[in-house]
Amino acid sequence: MTEIVLSYQCHVSGDKHAVPGPDVRIMRIGDGGFVVGCNCVEPLSQVDDEPHETVDHLVNIYADDPSPSQWLTLEAAADGWYGTTMWASPDGFEGTNGSRRADFRERVEEIVDGQNGRDLQPTEDERLARKVDCPHCGAPRGRKCERPSGHRVRKPHAERIEAAKMDGVIETNEETSTQIEIGAFA
Repeated sequence: MTEIVLSYQCHVSGDKHAVPGPDVRIMRIGDGGFVVGCNCVEPLSQVDDEPHETVDHLVNIYADDPSPSQWLTLEAAADGWYGTTMWASPDGFEGTNGSRRADFRERVEEIVDGQNGRDLQPTEDERLARKVDCPHCGAPRGRKCERPSGHRVRKPHAERIEAAKMDGVIETNEETSTQIEIGAFA
């Protein structure tokens, strides 16, 4: 069974679509993004042709929006590339879309497979820290911490963990540490 990464309501027909699903087509774009088109305006086989009479049936999914495992689900379900226009690579990003995307895919797979030594599962202390408000970002109890952009972060801010220790939510035998802020580098 394929994981449903997201669902959206089509602006043209009002129908709700699941992604991946039988009534949508997922196409690759750029280094790691996706364009999803539904069959509400045109047949799925023509969704990758530009220009469109309307683009209201298209949804962009940027490379950083899904989790690594969701990204791999979308990549596996993707059916071709969106658009055929080639663009010049900015400095430091040389290569075709396909080769740069292969590099991006390898980095995502390393995260999912845990080959880079990172453990993406929260520790018990990180779970307990969600029982207090985050003094850094203001996330309320029970909610994950957020970046300034509003996107959730996987791990709670250090200030939240310290607050949980100070409130006795997290038991520790050691004294709580103090964050050191570096104002500038010499």
